[in-house]
Amino acid sequence: TNMGSCTVGGLCNEQTQDLFNLEFRTPAEYQELLHPFPAMPRAMINDNQIYWNFGYTEYEDNVWERQYLLEGSDYNNRGYDLDSSFGVIECVPKAGCDLSFN
Repeated sequence: TNMGSCTVGGLCNEQTQDLFNLEFRTPAEYQELLHPFPAMPRAMINDNQIYWNFGYTEYEDNVWERQYLLEGSDYNNRGYDLDSSFGVIECVPKAGCDLSFN
């Protein structure tokens, strides 16, 4: 969503939601190691090379449980241009602040 000149104030319902704001910048140069081949320069970074999620992962009774409110693949399933900025601004439930970003 293009927010134009809007501000984030008032974007979320302050009673039930918190703001999740992620910004990152990709490097100007990137070489992917393709074992057993030498590193190759790339024009972009594949989406599976920059994978992120916001939620939780628990291990209990020999079972992994994952709960993601937001995942990078929800926003980009192609790849990331080099030397570029990317960002996500979303409202998450208040309990979301107890979750982790990884």
